[in-house]
Amino acid sequence: MTGLAFGIDEAAHSGALEAGGRTVAVLANGLDSVYPKQHERLAENIVSAGGCLVSEYPEGTPPFPGRFLERNRIISGFSKATVVIEAPARSGSIATANHAACQGRDVFVFPGRYSDKNYEGSHTLIRNGARLVASIGQILEDLGFSPEDSAERKADAIRKYKDDEFAIRILSALEEQHSRLNIDKLSELTTLEPRILAERLTLLEIDGVIEEQNGSFRIKI
Repeated sequence: MTGLAFGIDEAAHSGALEAGGRTVAVLANGLDSVYPKQHERLAENIVSAGGCLVSEYPEGTPPFPGRFLERNRIISGFSKATVVIEAPARSGSIATANHAACQGRDVFVFPGRYSDKNYEGSHTLIRNGARLVASIGQILEDLGFSPEDSAERKADAIRKYKDDEFAIRILSALEEQHSRLNIDKLSELTTLEPRILAERLTLLEIDGVIEEQNGSFRIKI
């Protein structure tokens, strides 16, 4: 569940759909329109796949800036946990994480370079008690997934990706090089668009097929 915005929101929704899952988009406007307009097709795909669009506002309500922060409490409230990838000192991600903490939800944060302004908010969340994580596996472990669950997901992943051309390109590159590869090298070897490459890497890591360490990836299974 997230907010249908550009960037990480779009990637999360698209990744869930491509994995055959369902996803929910919380809007900051009425349900009679989609914002941003460029995501109308994505919204249609979410509904077609069994997900839904949610809004607390009546039809005709425009997406004023303050409403994006207001709707974040709905995103955190419906979610089992909130994961912060990158957040400056003032951002919607910080607001969502604070809502999650007040609602008794888990908050996970990926740390960044200490001198990078884009991670100031992330590091503040960690200082205030959010859980520092370095991999998808750590999040799944903290949420209570057992090793048996993980093994079953891996087996399912192998079957799921055998006909996925983009995933096969990534896995082939990793296998042929016999080493960890960063995203720049993978982009060069696979010739995939950055958005598609990032989405597939995320899905493969969630399913336990690959693992990331210090910005580089390798086949895990």
